[in-house]
Amino acid sequence: MWCADPRLSPRVRRASRRQTLRGFSLMEVSLAMVVMAGLTTAWLMLWSTETFKAQSRVAGQQYRTLDAAVRDYMALHHGALLGLPDECSLVTLAHTQSLASPPALVQGRCGLQLNAVKGLTGSGPVANGLQPSVAELQALGLLDSSFRNVLLMRTEAVVARPQNHAPSRELAEPGFAARIQRVCASTPCTSYQLSSLVFNTQPYSLQRLRSMASSLELLQDALLAAGPDAALASPAAFGGNGELQGWGASFSVANPIRLPAAGGSAAGLAGILGVRSGHGSAAQAEFARTDGSRPMTGTWSLGGQDVRDVKTLMAQTVYAQILDVADVTSTQILSVKGDASANTLYVRTKATVRELSMLSNGKLRLPLASVGQACASGTQSLAMSRDGTRILVCNVLLGQWQANQ
Repeated sequence: MWCADPRLSPRVRRASRRQTLRGFSLMEVSLAMVVMAGLTTAWLMLWSTETFKAQSRVAGQQYRTLDAAVRDYMALHHGALLGLPDECSLVTLAHTQSLASPPALVQGRCGLQLNAVKGLTGSGPVANGLQPSVAELQALGLLDSSFRNVLLMRTEAVVARPQNHAPSRELAEPGFAARIQRVCASTPCTSYQLSSLVFNTQPYSLQRLRSMASSLELLQDALLAAGPDAALASPAAFGGNGELQGWGASFSVANPIRLPAAGGSAAGLAGILGVRSGHGSAAQAEFARTDGSRPMTGTWSLGGQDVRDVKTLMAQTVYAQILDVADVTSTQILSVKGDASANTLYVRTKATVRELSMLSNGKLRLPLASVGQACASGTQSLAMSRDGTRILVCNVLLGQWQANQ
């Protein structure tokens, strides 16, 4: 408690009391407010950046969800899609002014009537089988009805769509689109496969935050979240060439949305993100193709199952417990280019081999046996003498190995 000195005058005591109860100066209050404002601004910027990054990752998941639906669509309707005209896959969206619809679409030759799946009844029309919309995929039961055809990151309204199949400057709704193409799976082209691309219809803005680099970083977050088959068209200032580039330029996909041509081929529009699927994609690299266009990269095990209806079996080395030949004649020759190792060579209809062809220093490995030793005529035919000088034959009547005469 403050106590005044009784020896001081009243004026002096009042002045002393004011000095003792002195508060903050205006300068101190101002400095404190500046510090608090700076901390609040820094926190808000950090919160905003993290919010945008989280939003980018969710956007990447949107692509994965839609890509999975398109992948199922291609698998279920593979034959019908291969039968559509190639021009149905033409993307008519373009910067500033759209392209005209292809004649096949105008004539109705791109449409399909497909049955719904996953417990849904009836069928659903698809206006362009090679470019199914989000709504059509949902009607077919391939995409959950809760999926929203909305781009979560900021876009620029610069892409136009056709009107009544004619070129137009009317802006396309920002959302997702899908394109499916026939791809030649072999050289020379003897068979076709399908590939797809899911992409945004309006480019993502590259001025979202303080700089283009910050905006591009958000798009790269979405790219990573969209999976190994996602690709992005980066601006030229960051090494982009207008086409969709996979992470680390691991692969390239033609950009479906182009800029107006200026005396040459039209360049791709930056800010387009797409996810590929089907032929050539990483997701399909784990599967063998029925047309033989994808060679094996490791050892296969069939788990003891049979392989049937093989026209020609060509191998460098064959190892088998029993090599069962249905018929070996002068026109049906057992030919070994490498090594053929068998515990038993079992000829089902003829007991003699007229020609055994060995190329490139190949060897026919037979089990070792001795003359007079018991053999199983039902499963054994030929053996090699233990001294390696003679071929032994299993005598059916005696049930013993006998020297081949």
